[in-house]
Amino acid sequence: MAVLQTVDREVLLLARVLGNNGEPMPVNIATYLVELGFNQRDKDRMHYLAVRNQADGLSEDEKGELIAYTRTGSVLSILKSKARRALKPVSDPRPSGRNSVSI
Repeated sequence: MAVLQTVDREVLLLARVLGNNGEPMPVNIATYLVELGFNQRDKDRMHYLAVRNQADGLSEDEKGELIAYTRTGSVLSILKSKARRALKPVSDPRPSGRNSVSI
């Protein structure tokens, strides 16, 4: 179990580092992250493991592999969410409409 806790810490630290420590994400990095994803081989492997897991047919190594895919997917999802927010156009904070004042 100690190994699992170490992996959890590493994943959290990696997510913080790649998350740019709360600073705005540079557009070029955000664009790259949005395009990232698992390749077809990994998708097929995840599906295979998930189906076997439902039938309780995984070895301990395979369970660890499935957990690793799950955690990696979670970190990737968080980073992609941050990237999409960084790429979202900033709305104009000035009021618009009939009540706005032009200078």
